[in-house]
Amino acid sequence: MNNCGKFSRRELISLAAGALATAAFSDLASGQEKPAVKAVTAPSSPVAIGRCDSYDAGKVQACLHDIFDKTGSLASLVRGKTVTIKINATGGMDDTDRMPPVREFQTHPEVVRSVVGLLGSAGAARIRIVESASWNGPLEQFLHDAKWDLQAIKAAGKKVEFENTRNLGNGKEYVRLEVPGGGLIFPAYYLNHSYIDTDVFISISKLKSHAIAGITLSMKNLFGITPNSLYGTDAGNSGNENATGARSYVLHNGWLIPPVGITPPHKKCNA
Repeated sequence: MNNCGKFSRRELISLAAGALATAAFSDLASGQEKPAVKAVTAPSSPVAIGRCDSYDAGKVQACLHDIFDKTGSLASLVRGKTVTIKINATGGMDDTDRMPPVREFQTHPEVVRSVVGLLGSAGAARIRIVESASWNGPLEQFLHDAKWDLQAIKAAGKKVEFENTRNLGNGKEYVRLEVPGGGLIFPAYYLNHSYIDTDVFISISKLKSHAIAGITLSMKNLFGITPNSLYGTDAGNSGNENATGARSYVLHNGWLIPPVGITPPHKKCNA
């Protein structure tokens, strides 16, 4: 439990697992049978899971096509619309001792290319690939230096563009997005225009472990939509359009607060 009187995510998962194990053991020990499970109504937002054993272009596209097929009509969702894809390109561009970053902790470009291709075939008018990359330069150059085949990605869609959302980027001002229900720590966030100048938003995350959160999934990928210029360690008291510092102290740990006037926290909570 942290000093705000709340359990961490890992502690909560551990407690839940322990409670389930205890309940199951109690039922076995008592010899009592569990009541029959009632039928559950299908969710209004369908979920599909696919397994692909390699990043081979044909296999990835076939797997994603099957997934989209199972979740409904992609064309009815994106035809004639702007689609924004948030990738996860955190960390450096250099290979580790074992394998390239796209195999370990970054979104793989073949997954992005395949998704762009499916969106293009479904009639998306514009596809914008975004990430708050921690470096002073366009996202396109960052990905090029990371050995992404950008020409293949662009050729897969009708109109494909890239934007580094670590600051204002191509926008003139930040957009304020309120947290439903008021939020637990921040009531709202200021973001790059790309996250509101869109009709459809897709998070392509990397399933991986995380030193603080425990695990990174689609929602954790959205930590990366916040601009370094306002939430980074070098943002300062009034914001810094050239900031590239990580957002760990503000968002992961809660050790710093954003610049004056930027979503003042309800309370400062040191994890």
